[in-house]
Amino acid sequence: MKRLIIIFLAGLLLVLAACAPVPPASQGDGAPETPIEVTEQPEQEPEAPVDSGDVISEEEVTPLSEAEKRQLPWDTDPEALIISATFCCGFAPQLALTNYIPDAQVWGDGRVVWVEQSDDGSRRVLEGHIDLGELELLLNRIKDAGFFEWDEYYSNPQVADFADKCINVNLLEGEKSVCEYYEGAPAAFHELYALLSEGAGAPDGEDYAPESGFLTVIPLGSDVPTESVDAMLNWDAPGLGISLSVVEDEGGAWVSGTTLEAAWQVVNQRPWNPLVQEGDSFYMLGLQVPNLSMVPPT
Repeated sequence: MKRLIIIFLAGLLLVLAACAPVPPASQGDGAPETPIEVTEQPEQEPEAPVDSGDVISEEEVTPLSEAEKRQLPWDTDPEALIISATFCCGFAPQLALTNYIPDAQVWGDGRVVWVEQSDDGSRRVLEGHIDLGELELLLNRIKDAGFFEWDEYYSNPQVADFADKCINVNLLEGEKSVCEYYEGAPAAFHELYALLSEGAGAPDGEDYAPESGFLTVIPLGSDVPTESVDAMLNWDAPGLGISLSVVEDEGGAWVSGTTLEAAWQVVNQRPWNPLVQEGDSFYMLGLQVPNLSMVPPT
């Protein structure tokens, strides 16, 4: 009987051991894992609202200037001449220099004035416009061609009586000119010159109409070759508002309106031989247009 009680108690202990909860797995050294004590976190105070005076509004942000946005910054003033292309004048009479207008001129706002030459010697002065993005592309094209690394002057000194062909670029960081006398400049120089003299990428231009000009004359008396009189303008002093003899006596005169239109017609039709007749006298005309002629009026 005693033996049965011992067996019964042993079996009971086995059953109780099987039903006991299993402790968590030990960590590394076999010690039981310390239970994590969870403490209540204090409530955080809400952040103070940002003072509106510390916030920079869009109106207060100073935007980058157009010059700072561009790789080749230039003066965007409409009166600032940024690019010019000239081919003048060699051993030519002074009057040719007086009447000369560069083949191409580009101003800071993208205005372009260029000259179309005709086989008969006449010229047509055109005006167009490119936007600032197109002007930036044009300047980068000039840079990529190597313009700013070229020599300032190329020439063949064995050739006489020729004219300098020049491209001038004026940026905020400085000015650069490259000229060629007859030959020697890189081929890209001539490609750029052709691009500029065809309007620098501007759409079809309109005839340029100056607002004022400085008129000078060279008197020729009453004896001129008959062939020079062909297609010559008869200067109607009463209708045009000024006599050329007065212009001669005063050393020049500022003109506008119909007087300017008549003189402009003469120098464009025959820039090298702008001959007119007033009464029995003949004159050669010189006309300098501000911010257009290569030689500005004084």
